[in-house]
Amino acid sequence: MKIVAGSIVKNEEKFIKFMIKSISWVDEIVILDDHSIDKTRSILEDLSMRVLKPKINLIRPFFHASMIKYLPDGKRDVGHEIETRNLFLKLLFDKYNPDAVILIDGDELMSVNLKLIIKQALSENKFDGIALTCNHVFDKDDYLRVFEDEWNEVKMVDPHVRILFERLKYRHGEWADTPDCFIKPTNKTLCLDGPYHYHLKYCVGTNSENYAFKFLPSKITKEKTLQYLHKHRYPFPKDIEKYIKLFI
Repeated sequence: MKIVAGSIVKNEEKFIKFMIKSISWVDEIVILDDHSIDKTRSILEDLSMRVLKPKINLIRPFFHASMIKYLPDGKRDVGHEIETRNLFLKLLFDKYNPDAVILIDGDELMSVNLKLIIKQALSENKFDGIALTCNHVFDKDDYLRVFEDEWNEVKMVDPHVRILFERLKYRHGEWADTPDCFIKPTNKTLCLDGPYHYHLKYCVGTNSENYAFKFLPSKITKEKTLQYLHKHRYPFPKDIEKYIKLFI
């Protein structure tokens, strides 16, 4: 079983080394740096030289312009992003010959507990991938519950297809009146709601700008987001708890 983690990152100097540490259980990591202007690239280059396992492969952007573009009305122009993401998926499957691809952002963590789930799902040979709840950590007590849905009869919070056994494609979508792109689940997608996938950007200790949730302020505070805050439903996984605690 070969597991390859793939990530397109930009300006993630606060989080990138913790993301990589959280997926040290995969066989290879492939990262496309999307024209970062902070220290992300230098951190990645240093890690790629010092970390022997898993191997970290740094690849150049496919285009001269950044993947993320905005229209005059402030909405994302997702056509270029979809093209970039699908080219990246093609490269991951064609060049690295994985049994499973994990898609992770530069400000996210994924627990080693997924490895056994991936192995079991592959052995059953009936799934095209795995969709996961995304746990947006706010502080030690609460997370941001911004979107709920039911996929394949499983209730999930902000679900994303993040593990692929087959090369599915990113497509246009609309979320909260905001153009977006995502991989749609099929009836063969295994859907999991649980403590596997964590997002750090909105932790109270990061002082990060909110750029994705347009219905929330640019600076997220407890007072301004009370209606979206809920108590954590699961204990943090032991393997990534130490990284989460750095930001809460």
